[in-house]
Amino acid sequence: MKKIILLLTLISLYFSQNSQACHNTTINTVSSVNNGNGTTTYTINLTIDVGSSDGNSLGFALIFGSSASTPVVLTSPAFTPFLTRAGFNNLVGHTGTTIGSSMPGADFFSTRYTNRTDVLTYETNDGMFGFGSTDYTTTVVVTVQGCVESITLDGDFRTLGTAVSNALCRPVFNTGLSCACSINALTAGTQTACVPATNTYTQQVTVTYANPPATGTLNVNGQTFAITASPQTVTLIGLTANGAAVNVTAVFSASATCTRTVTALFTAPAACNACSISALTAGSQTACVPATNTYTQQVTVTYANPPATGTLNVNGQTFAITTSPQTVTLSGLTANGAAVNVTAVFSASATCTRTTTALFTAPAACTVICTPNNGTWD
Repeated sequence: MKKIILLLTLISLYFSQNSQACHNTTINTVSSVNNGNGTTTYTINLTIDVGSSDGNSLGFALIFGSSASTPVVLTSPAFTPFLTRAGFNNLVGHTGTTIGSSMPGADFFSTRYTNRTDVLTYETNDGMFGFGSTDYTTTVVVTVQGCVESITLDGDFRTLGTAVSNALCRPVFNTGLSCACSINALTAGTQTACVPATNTYTQQVTVTYANPPATGTLNVNGQTFAITASPQTVTLIGLTANGAAVNVTAVFSASATCTRTVTALFTAPAACNACSISALTAGSQTACVPATNTYTQQVTVTYANPPATGTLNVNGQTFAITTSPQTVTLSGLTANGAAVNVTAVFSASATCTRTTTALFTAPAACTVICTPNNGTWD
């Protein structure tokens, strides 16, 4: 008796396991074409296993997975619009807001995947006969935006099913891709010459990346650019020319960990507007004024690339900056017959200076010295 009960139990278990509709549902083959614009077109051949105790198949769902940003099933180019089977109503393709619309409330498509843009469903509108009670194999072509690491086939849509999908009915195909954002290379491109008026230049940098975020910007050394496609060439502007090596960091604003830095990627051109005073020349000198024992002296200052602000200072006397060569007049100088050193400097650029020793000689002192003579002063 025990043997008979055991045998019946095993038979019951066998038929229970092998009559489940979706346990042998499979993704047979997947081929893909990278379209070069962030989208991939997949051709998916699959089989839905329909067991004898599960009624009829109501359709299936394909879920496109990624550990990074969520893939999006595109409607343009269009996916396979419907699937046919002799004697049954078509399975119609849906994604996003139309999921579950073939037979609202009467199946489990909207319950599981409502509004999901990473899901493509194929649904019947016949709640009685569905797409039949026997296995069927079909092929779907769909274009997906974004990186896809896995494709899951949910075959557990059946007239005798439940709202919760059976895990044994969800085979997964791994694409072999990693969807993590990465910046793989930074390359220096064209560099312009230094612009003397601003002492700046521009530099092109090419950024090679994979799986960029769907939002935000690409930032290179603090300058911001719209994300296009890899490899992406950006132009850094307003860079200071100083002849130094330049480190470059690229990062996506929406993914701070997706970054890359290259030390000394390029070298800046030498400065082209460094302020300089190249010469000091003595000009006209007035005679000593006896009343004050002073004189005036003209000095011509030859310079290049003066600062845009501040003044030109010569031996402590201040003058507005005009154009080079600029002649200034030093006034109130003490006449003493001595050689005079001259220093010129721009107030806004203390390093832009020049000193010439003994540029000119002061006239001899001319102050009248009075001496007493019989009660009067001569």
